[in-house]
Amino acid sequence: MNQFTIVGRIANDPKLGTTAHGKHYVRFHVAVRRDFKSKDNEYKTDFIPVVAWRTTAERIHDYCGKGSIVTINGRMMPMTYLPQGHARYNSIELVAESVGFQYLKRVPGRGADNEPQALINEALDPHSQEAPDSFGGADSVKESRMPYKTVAKEGALQ
Repeated sequence: MNQFTIVGRIANDPKLGTTAHGKHYVRFHVAVRRDFKSKDNEYKTDFIPVVAWRTTAERIHDYCGKGSIVTINGRMMPMTYLPQGHARYNSIELVAESVGFQYLKRVPGRGADNEPQALINEALDPHSQEAPDSFGGADSVKESRMPYKTVAKEGALQ
């Protein structure tokens, strides 16, 4: 099973690109501190290359910058490069399937710069819903935002 989860800081500003078919992507590195100290009694940091596609890429570009803390779930994808006039070399990158935003660093001129934090949090969570207060105000959840149909009569779907 090819599943990986990393938590770390974005090491460089994500650059938004577009494929020839119009699909957005970003490539960046995430600095991840190892859980153990080296023989020099220091923690080492690994810089993991990451690529994200489509809406995930756009959200990362709009709301994250160098220093943002993220949790990334995805799969490792091996690649082989053969630059003209150079030897072939292998690489691997994490293909982000989901991204959790732990700490957003404001990026001037992009989405996070002028928007209130509540709007940013909702924009980053496509499954967000209004939460009822103390479980008593369940009627305050907007019907149009429910991911399923409600039951009008016992056993009958609307």
